[in-house]
Amino acid sequence: MHRLQSFGVAAGAVQTNADKVERDPQLRARDFFTEFLHRETEEYYETDQFPAKFSATSSSVEQGAPPLGADTYEVLQTVLNMSDEEITALYEEAAL
Repeated sequence: MHRLQSFGVAAGAVQTNADKVERDPQLRARDFFTEFLHRETEEYYETDQFPAKFSATSSSVEQGAPPLGADTYEVLQTVLNMSDEEITALYEEAAL
């Protein structure tokens, strides 16, 4: 990155997740990471927060994302107006 920039090329660091979590002092200094309780395993895990900092308004992430498929039943029922029988049939056919 620095070598490219010295030649006038716009370049930035490409980081792995480990780089960001374990080796980026700027992200640590800005409290970029927080811990959340996993809804299924009931263990805490570290994840990133909302990246912007505001001077007059606070922002925070209240909880982690739901597990994959956690809202499937509710969406099928309330958004697609599917009956319990239709949803059960989809589960039995391994479509869900």
